[in-house]
Amino acid sequence: MMKFFGGKKENPSIDPENGAEDASIGEILGPGFGEHEIVDAVERVVDTYLEKREGDERFLDTVRRIGLEPFKERAYAGWAFHI
Repeated sequence: MMKFFGGKKENPSIDPENGAEDASIGEILGPGFGEHEIVDAVERVVDTYLEKREGDERFLDTVRRIGLEPFKERAYAGWAFHI
């Protein structure tokens, strides 16, 4: 969906009113998950975020502050490869 800001058509993904102007491209953490594994992996990543965030800190800000390693470790917990 496109919005108008200051008389110009803008992409909402860079809407300065919603904080999305600092979005980042994701990184590959490791091997992909199967359809029966992905839900648990996402849940572990979200749990890590909820445990590690400070106050109302956004996910992206938490990742930038502590790095990807804690999320990667939890996402792949129990996997038999070296992350």
